[in-house]
Amino acid sequence: MRELIIIRTHYYCEATERLYHYLKNTSNRDVAFICDETNGAVDVGTGKVKLSISEQSAKDMGLYAPPNFGWLCGDYFLYAAAQLLNAYDRYWMIESDVRLSLPSSAEFFDNFSDEHHDFLAFHTFRAQSNWYWHAPMCYFEPEVYACLFPVVGISRRAAKFAFQARRQISQSFDDVVPIGQTRRWPNDESFLTSILMANGFNCNSLDAGPVKYRTNASFNVGLPKSERRISEQEPTGLFYHPVHAGQRFVSKANTWLNTYTYNKASKERLAEVFHNGFLQDLQSEASDQDVLAFESRLRQAIDSAPT
Repeated sequence: MRELIIIRTHYYCEATERLYHYLKNTSNRDVAFICDETNGAVDVGTGKVKLSISEQSAKDMGLYAPPNFGWLCGDYFLYAAAQLLNAYDRYWMIESDVRLSLPSSAEFFDNFSDEHHDFLAFHTFRAQSNWYWHAPMCYFEPEVYACLFPVVGISRRAAKFAFQARRQISQSFDDVVPIGQTRRWPNDESFLTSILMANGFNCNSLDAGPVKYRTNASFNVGLPKSERRISEQEPTGLFYHPVHAGQRFVSKANTWLNTYTYNKASKERLAEVFHNGFLQDLQSEASDQDVLAFESRLRQAIDSAPT
């Protein structure tokens, strides 16, 4: 079975370069980039395969493209890869802020090389009505499923089916969904998991096997983790997300602090979230000036927060 790994990104830096070479050198699979270039070209350097997707190219495929589709619709990247590089039986998509703490990434990919897997993702579950993305998707499938999308694998036949289904709702959702409905367009994890589960495809959790490749602490949608720390530590056998380096880490840290402050997190909650381990990661990635500035902002936020 031929498998392709695609790195999904909208930026390129030295940390992304390291991820590419790690996968290229250890996976025993082809590796390519697929870049959201709606806001400009992403230069990944020479000697690499790069696919481009933009708002216009999504529309050219017959897909509805909301302004933030590059973040919202990760499944579009899979459809583009399956069409443009169509010689593969399975497509693995890894976001550029994922890291594998394994001596060889083939240790992971080889464990899921069975052809009967149509869709693979971490933390696949049936969503309840209180899940943020349940309402937009339930108009199209009454049973809504979800997953974590930073690492997914999909068979060519499943990608082809899901693409046609996404095109169909792109043409019909104005007639199906009431105009006043907020968050009207289903996101990647709700759409892809639900549509494949509803139509008999073999969807499996990457958590289901005997080897556990993540913990809730290592792989989540929370604060950034230090790329330097993860790259320098002994391999843990785990996936990490989100992982950032340098100024991108600092930017993400400040964005999260803004979010918690805006949502009026308590003193205890701020201290819990921005704990010593996170601050040590910050020190690994930031300049002394950036560390002092963030710590000052954090103290002010805690002093002003409700009890």
